[in-house]
Amino acid sequence: MFVDFIQKIKENLETVGRLNPEAIYDYDEQNLRGYPSAIVMPSENMSDYVSTTENRRTFVFTIRICQEFSTISLKDADEILRNVVDEIIKVFDKDYKLGGTADKVFATPSVWGYAQRESGVVRTADIRLQVQKDYDIYE
Repeated sequence: MFVDFIQKIKENLETVGRLNPEAIYDYDEQNLRGYPSAIVMPSENMSDYVSTTENRRTFVFTIRICQEFSTISLKDADEILRNVVDEIIKVFDKDYKLGGTADKVFATPSVWGYAQRESGVVRTADIRLQVQKDYDIYE
């Protein structure tokens, strides 16, 4: 399911007008082609008992938003990230079933930081996206 979920997450990110459409990745790209960029990475998965015939699986993804600040101020980079994070959370609030591939999607608060990329240090915001899907264990 990781592949299906990542594809739907990328499709949703492509609707975020503030993101650079050529800089949305489903792997941890080091040489970003533009800003702000988005990197979707699986970060964990778990399973829980629902009934004698169903299990609930939770797949967790990190959406890392990157913004350079070598050509703009750090203040401007933070403002760009705040707007992008707001827009991404709204997108997943609206598509809370990932186009029918999931039962529930939760975009949890972001963690802010810095990361080293080939182009230098970038400002980052990591959004933790939890995707839940119930499975019939006999299918």
